[in-house]
Amino acid sequence: MNQNYRTGMSSSIKQGLEKVNERSIAALICLADMPLVKTNTYNKIIDTFYKNKEKNIIPYFENKKGNPVLFNKFFFKKLKMVEGDNGAKFFIKKNSENFLQLEVSDQGVVRDIDNAEQYYSFLNNE
Repeated sequence: MNQNYRTGMSSSIKQGLEKVNERSIAALICLADMPLVKTNTYNKIIDTFYKNKEKNIIPYFENKKGNPVLFNKFFFKKLKMVEGDNGAKFFIKKNSENFLQLEVSDQGVVRDIDNAEQYYSFLNNE
């Protein structure tokens, strides 16, 4: 539970990273408002990481950057320095050479639910 959520998305990232086991070699940052990501997409991201352990992994759907993003443990310290409500966007842009773009067929990586109208629309279409 992030008691500092008012300070922005970066505080949630920091809170989550504090809970990652120190022996972990990577962490997926998953956004709560993106419930449509398929299990096989998570598996594809993880499998791709194991083949490219020095890279962070970003899923793309039809050339659009998506979520969740997998971060290599070597970037945890830098990621903890992110501030504000931009989450890791600025960090990713600044360190783009350290990210592998993974094309996926799952539009769930780019679809989020931000309000009640979108939520009810999602429920009616499922």
